[in-house]
Amino acid sequence: MKSQIVATGVALAVGLGAVASAQAPAPTAKEVTLIGCVEFESDYRKRMAAGRGGTLGSGVGASDEFVLTNVRPAESKTKPGAGGGVYTLTGPMEKNLKRDVGRQVTIIGTIENAGKPSTGASVTDISDLPRIAISTWHPVGDFCPK
Repeated sequence: MKSQIVATGVALAVGLGAVASAQAPAPTAKEVTLIGCVEFESDYRKRMAAGRGGTLGSGVGASDEFVLTNVRPAESKTKPGAGGGVYTLTGPMEKNLKRDVGRQVTIIGTIENAGKPSTGASVTDISDLPRIAISTWHPVGDFCPK
């Protein structure tokens, strides 16, 4: 009787373990931490002569879209503002970036689209840029280093 109880307990534990592992969430994309300057997408497009953006190139909706320029990994020793790439920003928190336009920020998020990395020197289609979904961010400086 005692061995049946132990065997039943072991079988139950193994069965529950299998169910729990089958229901475990799939691993999410790895978060990255980047430092860069927040800029309105529309201003970036003007500076790069990359069209108006928005719905069908009309510019509609582009005023609440942002890019991160002069991007470098947070752990990089590169001088702030020196070169760096450009990322488009997305996610529910993106709308809150308006107060940090023109400031250097640290952004934590996941890469949604690796895109074609750009140094910002020649951008003709902003949809080709890498895109990061923002989890959180905080200002690093009161302005963007030149």
